[in-house]
Amino acid sequence: MQKEVKMKFSSTQYLYFDYYDMLSIVTSESSVNFIFVKSQIYTEEENFCTSVDKEFFILALKKYVNMYKEKSSKYTKFIENHEKIFLDNSHEIKFANKYHTKKYEITNFLRKFADFTEALELCFNEQSFLKKQLKPIINELKIYKNELKDNLARLDDIYAHIISLRNDRITKDIYILTLASTIFLPLNLVTGFFWYEYKWNVFQ
Repeated sequence: MQKEVKMKFSSTQYLYFDYYDMLSIVTSESSVNFIFVKSQIYTEEENFCTSVDKEFFILALKKYVNMYKEKSSKYTKFIENHEKIFLDNSHEIKFANKYHTKKYEITNFLRKFADFTEALELCFNEQSFLKKQLKPIINELKIYKNELKDNLARLDDIYAHIISLRNDRITKDIYILTLASTIFLPLNLVTGFFWYEYKWNVFQ
């Protein structure tokens, strides 16, 4: 089967064409297109499409799933490590410096993960001969997708805790400053008044 142009996309997609469907899997490391024609699967090599069996396709999918799982696990470990701040504030400065970067990374990764899951769900719906093999993979992906959403919420909880700690310290500092002002300002006024009286009496 010959194909004139190899198509490339910015994220994983399931696409419909006149004579075939295509699952285009895209990651930061690699990309591959799987083409479906009448229950037959093909992969692209240069300008040619090579026929592959179901086992090859599922193994390839599992490789990409494992890549997503490993990255998701790294984010989970990062958050678990910094959740120690709830018991020990020594992690505060380190986390505050990383929060916005890490949130951007996880949000961007979740978007790609969601695109991957959605594309496989479309493939599941359209390619009935693959439903048995795809179902457990999609169920597993949904679990990790929910875990990523939970990680984002936990990330925000840690940051909110840090902001709360800082606000408490600021409030405490303001209270001490106000208390000091309340005590010393009247003393300064009294001292200034008597000093003025003293100078007036001495130099008269």
